[in-house]
Amino acid sequence: MAHLPGAVAVYLQTPSQMNLKLYTMAIMLCAVPLASMAQWVAELDIPTAPFDGGYSFTLGGKVYVGAGDALFAYDPVAGTWQTRAPFPGEGDDRGWASAFVIGNTAYVGLGITNGNIFRTDLHAYDAVTNSWTTKASFPGTARGGCATFVVNNKAYVCGGTSTGPTFSDVYSYDPVGNVWALVNTQLPTGTRGFATGFAIGSYGYVYGGYFGFGNETPALHRYDPITNTWLARTSFPGGGRQSAVGVVVDGKALVGMGHAGFTTGYSNFYRYDPVANTWSLAGSFPGGNRIVPVAASYNGVVYMGAGYDLNFSPNGDWWSNAGLVGIDEVADATTLRIAPMPATDVVTLSLARPDVGNVQLFDIAGSMVLSSSMAGDRIDLDISDLASGIYSVRFIGTSGSTYTSKLMKQ
Repeated sequence: MAHLPGAVAVYLQTPSQMNLKLYTMAIMLCAVPLASMAQWVAELDIPTAPFDGGYSFTLGGKVYVGAGDALFAYDPVAGTWQTRAPFPGEGDDRGWASAFVIGNTAYVGLGITNGNIFRTDLHAYDAVTNSWTTKASFPGTARGGCATFVVNNKAYVCGGTSTGPTFSDVYSYDPVGNVWALVNTQLPTGTRGFATGFAIGSYGYVYGGYFGFGNETPALHRYDPITNTWLARTSFPGGGRQSAVGVVVDGKALVGMGHAGFTTGYSNFYRYDPVANTWSLAGSFPGGNRIVPVAASYNGVVYMGAGYDLNFSPNGDWWSNAGLVGIDEVADATTLRIAPMPATDVVTLSLARPDVGNVQLFDIAGSMVLSSSMAGDRIDLDISDLASGIYSVRFIGTSGSTYTSKLMKQ
């Protein structure tokens, strides 16, 4: 495994060590300056030749990475890789595929093979049986480089590119009936290839992409599947990009990397807060600029690697970051205290000074799981119904004050 100068390698070997790391992480997120939190850690390289245009998803406590027809599972606890059943679709060099998870099943399809043959097939992966099942093919024009997100147990595949054209249409996939449907809407900025998709709560989001060579857009739009409408949100402050990555941690999106016109490559991330509809800088990746890397999040940690740089040199590295948050976000143990830590049934949140506002808890998928009004300097919350894990805690005061912290539930 190759390391960049100054990189720190951390290997977690046992579940007990992982639990210690999570508990320590929860304390650190409350007590250390944010500048020291955004530490990228070089993990074991992906066990295949360097590649670009792969895909990644999280399923069953593992982070999966697909490269061509190969599939690998990364264990965040052991810090090790395992080879899994190969992708069954045509071609052994599948790239630019769409990958998404609904329930306990991952789905991978579309993309390109042999450098110029675009595909429409879709296959479902079962992590328990380590097996693939062929599903209904995508009904639109064969394509790759689509923006994809999942809302309310349906996947949405937006735009994309093919031999020549880019697309603006949107299709949904319902796994219950194994049915695709053309959604009666279009991407609001027109055709977009290699845009970035993610979901927060009950909304899907699409950022960036290109609508002509060298013409990337910084636009961000939110899709509401209930009303079938798009809403323009604050544009990405890092400019128009394509082939960027987007993951969700603690109810916020982290978007970064990518390129503009193959002349400018990026290595930085920005965090998007959907409640405030604001962006903030969230640090840079030490491995340099990356085009079509793979990225996913698990248990509050961002994982990323592979992709190629502006010199078209592919990579096979794998990194993690447990503190990739906005530099303007306040996480201050002297302002927002949580006890006991870890907690089991009831937890007490206290402020350094009385305030009036709302307390919110988010799970690792970014979904709000608890909300309560607060007036004064403390509140007791019943968390007995919550599953064990790490939760993000946010207090929003009526005066505009905002404090965040982490809660560990046993």
